[in-house]
Amino acid sequence: MLKPLPWQEDLWLRVTTLVLQGRLTHALLIAGPRGVGKRHFAKALTAFILCETRSGFACGQCRSCLQFVAGHHPNAVSLQREVDEKTGKEKRDIGIEQIRELGERLALSSHYGQAKVAVVDPVDALNLNGSNALLKTIEEPPANSHLILISERPQALPATLRSRCQRLRMAAPAREQALAWLGDSADAADALTQAHGAPLRARELLDSEHLQRGRKWA
Repeated sequence: MLKPLPWQEDLWLRVTTLVLQGRLTHALLIAGPRGVGKRHFAKALTAFILCETRSGFACGQCRSCLQFVAGHHPNAVSLQREVDEKTGKEKRDIGIEQIRELGERLALSSHYGQAKVAVVDPVDALNLNGSNALLKTIEEPPANSHLILISERPQALPATLRSRCQRLRMAAPAREQALAWLGDSADAADALTQAHGAPLRARELLDSEHLQRGRKWA
């Protein structure tokens, strides 16, 4: 079952209420610093929108949930930077062709009578042409579709794009709440300080530190 992180519960309740009432906006912009759980929230929300027997969260057991977790739900689209075949590294931009393909997929008929959900991550990786193409999709949205845009630098987006999205601001939680999630230890407290209060970034630091310790004794 995909659930929001503990510090996201209030935001989760607000957004999922809109889903249940059929009032969720076409374009959501989830903005916040690295490591506060933007992508986790987007994934949980996508699962919730697609779930066939949802209650407070996606059930995790229905046909749609199983397909989504397996990564091949026909109504879910994930758009990220492509990998350059020559260098093996991610390209700097999300290209306009990717946005056009996204628009074409959203225009197709949905399966199971559900909404279609597309996550663009990070949306600030769009170049100007890509931003304009995405703006057109937002201004003329395909029926029963939702765009979830993720950004650590929303100020880098064109004002015309930002103004047409509902922004969800995701900040770092209170230190006590973050430590309760990480495990209240001296190492966790130090990692959280280094991560400027971002719990998922702190978890990365802790995992990296544990890996390094393991290598010393290998």
